[in-house]
Amino acid sequence: MKRVAEIEQELTEAHARRRELLEKGNKLAAQLPFEHQRSEAELAAALSAEAVEIEKVLDQLPLLQFGSWSREEWAKFSGAEEQVYLGRVMVGYGGEEKPLASEKPVKRLPIEVPLFDAPGPIIFKCTPQTRSVARAMMHSIVLRSVVAMPGEVDFRFIDPLLSNAFPMKSLLERREPGRTLSDDLQATLADIRFVLERSVRNAERFSKLSMQDRGGQKFDVICAVDFPHGYARDPRLIDQLQLVANSGPRAGRHLLLEVDTTQPLPRDFTLARFENAIIIDCNQLSFEVDPLPDGASQDRLIETARNTGVSVSSGDWDSLIKPETYFTLTSARRLETPLGQQPRIWFGKADDGREISHAMVAGQTGSGKTMLLHTMITGLASRYAPKELRLSLVDLKRGVEFRVYEQLPHADVVCLNAPPVLALSVLAEFEQTMINRYAKFGEAGVTNLEEYRR
Repeated sequence: MKRVAEIEQELTEAHARRRELLEKGNKLAAQLPFEHQRSEAELAAALSAEAVEIEKVLDQLPLLQFGSWSREEWAKFSGAEEQVYLGRVMVGYGGEEKPLASEKPVKRLPIEVPLFDAPGPIIFKCTPQTRSVARAMMHSIVLRSVVAMPGEVDFRFIDPLLSNAFPMKSLLERREPGRTLSDDLQATLADIRFVLERSVRNAERFSKLSMQDRGGQKFDVICAVDFPHGYARDPRLIDQLQLVANSGPRAGRHLLLEVDTTQPLPRDFTLARFENAIIIDCNQLSFEVDPLPDGASQDRLIETARNTGVSVSSGDWDSLIKPETYFTLTSARRLETPLGQQPRIWFGKADDGREISHAMVAGQTGSGKTMLLHTMITGLASRYAPKELRLSLVDLKRGVEFRVYEQLPHADVVCLNAPPVLALSVLAEFEQTMINRYAKFGEAGVTNLEEYRR
């Protein structure tokens, strides 16, 4: 498969040849009006030959970015092999303007709009008659984001009139909804503020950050329908939506907004308040919207992408957790290890003076608690030698998760299916060790392990 840059270069060269032929035809028409009909036929033949070549090039365009939903490959889609960044996203197909009468025109030129490179929101203008067109494009962008960037995009769906505008919502929206739309938008604004302050900071925008610098944050696509009618009852919603639209792109939060042009806008409000907006007027489209697959096929693509995204977005132990050298750190001041691309866990005293002694991992069944513990144990055990770190692993239920650590040199105690009384005895030993250490600290005139070791 050719790289996208190579294919785009071929398209550019092909279009340049077509423009040259068209200019030649216009000159012939001006200089030889009596021979224009014959010249146009020859020109049309040449243009048609170029069109065939362009169609061949278009067939090589990558499926994830430019593949029509009608392509047979989608039926066999088993997940993206690698992330494909959607700085721009395809919304349909267009043909060439004003082809010659006898020419074979190019009809399948991809029509793209900025998405994660967009400086502002994408606004779909529509009427009740063209609303389905606007939502089809919105759904297509969502589906394209899911399959092209599995695990790297989150979604928020705002449907104020409860019109079932987003059938895929239950599969994609992982945040707990607020009690009101204002709560949802306020949570989005808080997220934008957090990303700008913690991740983006002095950078140009979120999309320019490396995976490491993003701090585990994903892109967000916020889809909102029925504007302005659905937001008229609560004036706060208009202001919140405007803030999301204008401040969101720099934080990687991108608004797709459906605007019903038959409804009056709020007093003293114009769409110009949405800064740097990309406007798609569904009432006067100059291109063909790519038809979506049926609902069952959409669900299958989403589930396939979600299952793929777990491994694609999280990386593996070697790339995220493995230290450059083993057993080299000292536990005198603190213990710490990464848990993924950005999050770290630590115990002891941080450089800024903060102290953490204990941690609690909470979550529902299947939410990943055990996997987090495995990551923490292996990350710590690979960084600290057995003389620096001792582990007591106690499982109070009928599990075998800790059995793999029975031969781990760091493990003093590994208890499987332990009764509560055994767990209490392990904690009692820790308590006694703590008492003994404080006594030694007092004799040495120090207050902590780091001072005692010195």
